[in-house]
Amino acid sequence: MGKLENVYGYLYTASLGCEPLAAPHRPVENVVSAQLWAPDCVKHLNMFVDFLNTTQPDYAFIMSRFFAVAEPYDNGPDHLNNDAVYLEMKSQLKKMLPNIKKKLFILDSFPRIWWGEIENIADGIKEGKNLMDDLRAIESRFIIAQT
Repeated sequence: MGKLENVYGYLYTASLGCEPLAAPHRPVENVVSAQLWAPDCVKHLNMFVDFLNTTQPDYAFIMSRFFAVAEPYDNGPDHLNNDAVYLEMKSQLKKMLPNIKKKLFILDSFPRIWWGEIENIADGIKEGKNLMDDLRAIESRFIIAQT
């Protein structure tokens, strides 16, 4: 993949505690504040899709811990086609991917995001830094979904 030109910046959206791919269906354990935000997560699923539809990005990044949807499998890990969380995530991806021109990066298990460094991503790309080289270095930490 060559250099990315015409990088104009970045936009982001977030929702406290809510995941972009699925909402919790059962009480979230080990998160005391979950009862405050978890009930509203279902309506936030559309917010994430609408954001991508409005922005139509070339690349999108989902940075998530997946703690809100860390529910037990409905029928065990061998029967995902009947699992409510899996089906909801699959449905969300089907809504999101048509709005992303090139690639969606799903980054899993980030312990913490350094907000001050996020602003440097677009500058690095403008300077000719190859984003893919940096991401390949941590490839075992993420899943790529191509559109």
